[in-house]
Amino acid sequence: MAEKTVSAGFEAKREAFDGLDTVWMDGEFRPWEEATIHVLSHALHYGTSVFEGVRCYETNDGPALFRWGAHLDRLYDSAAVYDLGIEDDREELTAATLDLIRRQDLASCYVRPIDEHEEWFTPVR
Repeated sequence: MAEKTVSAGFEAKREAFDGLDTVWMDGEFRPWEEATIHVLSHALHYGTSVFEGVRCYETNDGPALFRWGAHLDRLYDSAAVYDLGIEDDREELTAATLDLIRRQDLASCYVRPIDEHEEWFTPVR
């Protein structure tokens, strides 16, 4: 069997996560290794998830999320289209995001809030 190779670009991207050890998932901080979804997740099979990509820039006053409010508007509006109903309100998501940035001691970063359809895949019979 041929050995799989990983491109240098992928390795560089993976290495950007070295040193990060915490995620915020399902309303609580968890070790990075626990950030998993089930193989039968509806989101995995059908793409029923929404996300935003938000830059957090280093400033003289500390890390600053770029247009956070507009990103949250899009996230919640997109979730409404799928009828996902994000469990966390905007204030809780904001507080958790800022706390996570502080816990990881990040001056700048890329934040990816994701909400996914939590039901498992229903096989067609």
